[in-house]
Amino acid sequence: MAGSALQAAQDLYDYARGDALRVAEIETALSSAVSSGLLTKGGTDNVTSASKNNVSMQKTVGLPEQHRITAMRMALTGLSANTRPSNRTFVCF
Repeated sequence: MAGSALQAAQDLYDYARGDALRVAEIETALSSAVSSGLLTKGGTDNVTSASKNNVSMQKTVGLPEQHRITAMRMALTGLSANTRPSNRTFVCF
């Protein structure tokens, strides 16, 4: 089963909270992922199984590249707002 973009965003938030160098590291990784992935034709493609000359290879994908990009974006949004990413909404009056 693939990983969750929200869980990855929370992990990144916990990793980088209060550390400007780690926030910059996430920003650099996001820029690189978008540049090499979304701006490149076929950049987010994943080969999960292949076979050649009777040799097979299979790979388990933990977090697809598009979800990884989403996780980094969510983490950076949370870091700038000082709010841990969540899928819950709290109403305040």
